[in-house]
Amino acid sequence: MLYRLSINSFIREFDNIGYITSQLFKEDIVFDEIGAVFLKQIKRKPQETELVVKFLFDFFSGVSFNELEDDFLRFLFQLEKSGFIVTGNCIKELNSKENLQKSNNLFCEPTLNLFGADKEKTHSTNKFLLNHFKKKPRIIDLLVELTNRCNENCIHCYLPNNCCNEDIDTKMLFRVMKEFRNQGGLYLTLSGGECLLNRDFEKILLFARKLDFSISILSNLVLLNENHIKLFKKVGLNQIQVSLYGLESKTHNKITRNKGSFKKTFSAINKLFNENIPLTISCPILKENKKNYKKVLEWANKNNINIQLDFVIMAKSNLDTSNLKHRLCLEEVEVFINNLSKSANGRKEILSQVKDEVNIKKRKNQPLCSVAINSICLSATGDFFPCPAWKSYILGNAFKQTLSEVWLNSKNIMILRKITHNSFPQCTECSAYKYCSKCLVRNANENNGNMLKVSEYVCQVAFLNKQIVERLELSQNI
Repeated sequence: MLYRLSINSFIREFDNIGYITSQLFKEDIVFDEIGAVFLKQIKRKPQETELVVKFLFDFFSGVSFNELEDDFLRFLFQLEKSGFIVTGNCIKELNSKENLQKSNNLFCEPTLNLFGADKEKTHSTNKFLLNHFKKKPRIIDLLVELTNRCNENCIHCYLPNNCCNEDIDTKMLFRVMKEFRNQGGLYLTLSGGECLLNRDFEKILLFARKLDFSISILSNLVLLNENHIKLFKKVGLNQIQVSLYGLESKTHNKITRNKGSFKKTFSAINKLFNENIPLTISCPILKENKKNYKKVLEWANKNNINIQLDFVIMAKSNLDTSNLKHRLCLEEVEVFINNLSKSANGRKEILSQVKDEVNIKKRKNQPLCSVAINSICLSATGDFFPCPAWKSYILGNAFKQTLSEVWLNSKNIMILRKITHNSFPQCTECSAYKYCSKCLVRNANENNGNMLKVSEYVCQVAFLNKQIVERLELSQNI
């Protein structure tokens, strides 16, 4: 029998831990030391099970060949059942199973992202890995700003309008990407500015595929053409994330300040959808589209496209807060959440934001998010920074240091790793603590760089969440 890793699956080894994940099914598994040995035998090239078992037989004592073969086959069949690998008697059969996966399981269930910060992940493997990396930080997630040029000028964007007009140095980027891969890096996000403006975009994307990353792209899609679509299908993306502010040009174009953007973006979205390229629609809720987002949500749900709604926009990365005038006021937030609560999916998402009592005590000693624990960003100018909107907090520079030097020795990274929920004592004793989503970059951008100062707006939203959730829980119990 032949087997191979699915084109949408990825394997990494973290110390003595084996890890496999599928960007198609959004599932993953963590293996112990013995399971990791089996996992190492799964490659992208087809292999014969009998030859692999003969190879493994030298590693294990006290077990017969037949027992080892049975264990390994059970291991493979379980992975195939979960969609991580394909098996068959010939290459043609492997390919047919791969195509069946692609046609039947393209999109994940639509979800909502309500409260403007990383939602506390509940998936058991995510919790396990975050705890593991907290003890021994390792980069598995890298976001790269391919250019700081953009063909839109969105009214709420956290990037200053007067950004420098340059692309990232491709030679430097390739060096960083190689370092990232050698350290076990897995998730690569290509962003901007508008990443399609980068002159070496195709070259960079093909190099990323060569290094076997799970690749995501953040783009407004205004420049999308047929060559891009062919390239995306060849590379096999995790997802493309695009912002859509309404289903009519007036609303969308008012926010992007680009008269032709809606027609081009919406046309591009439909082309990608028809070509079975995974999409996520991001729909920030602003004063300008608070009455229009519902149609976007309904359209995405109807087409089974993942959608994220977010009303807590970030102040600019240069600490300018002028863009916050477009943010919903508290009364508008209440209307927005109440409207979402009218649907079963909306109620489920609202209630899922609440931290359960069992984990409250444990949470106090945990980091707020994955920043400096397993993720980092690289700007078009070569600066490393913690997350996309936090460009004022520089961790190092790729022209002066290696990625490892920054990750292991940066004073600013060391500061971030010491910050936990306990760094906000006034919050841990607050009655709305269970309903709050703190974010270091949001704090910093709104408070002249002070990452430990929580804005009054965020506190007000937390108490509003508390009221709405308690009302929903009461109605469910009646």
